[in-house]
Parts: sequence; C-alpha cells; structure tokens
Amino acid sequence: MLKHQVWLLGVMASVDHTSETQVMGWQDQVRTISQTFNNSPLAQQGSITFEPLDFAHKLKGMNGDHASDQKKTVQLMAEWKEKSIHTSLGFNHILLMDFPTLKSSSI
Repeated sequence: MLKHQVWLLGVMASVDHTSETQVMGWQDQVRTISQTFNNSPLAQQGSITFEPLDFAHKLKGMNGDHASDQKKTVQLMAEWKEKSIHTSLGFNHILLMDFPTLKSSSI
C-alpha cells in the first residue's frame, strides 16, 4: 500500500537576500546531499544514485513569505526544475537512439 510522505530539506540562512544567491544555496545543498548519499554504503551496495536532477523532478513546492525575493526564488527554482526535466528527457531520448541515427543526427 502506498503511503503519503512529506520530505523537508530544512531551513537555512542565505548569505544575502538576492534570489539568485538563494537558488545557488539550494543547488549547493542538493549537490552536497547527492554526493553524500552517492558515497554512502547504502547507495553503493544497492547500486543506486541520487542526482540534483532527481531532486528537481521531485520538487513540488516551497515555503516562504510573500516578499518579492521569495517570489522570485520560487520562479527561479521552477525554471531550474523545468530545465532539469528537459535535460533528462533529452538525455533519455539520446539513450534510446541507435548509433547510426545518433551519428547522423544534428542534435
């Protein structure tokens, strides 16, 4: 039976209040978590990985106040998610192509 789960990344302070810095902080934290998990015995034993793209795909929402920097941060995170999904779809498409098609393609 499927069970609903809520996973929280945490609350952290950013160096400044610009949205770009906040998004870079999020991405850095996700990269750190990804590296830590991928180097863990659990990941190595199970031959599983967790990449920042995986996080972006699973991201469903963010909490913050209604300040303009928070609204922009959410917008930038949504753009990161969309770009990550497009990257994954493109990568998966390339993996499905046979070599002659890939070689003659102008991707």
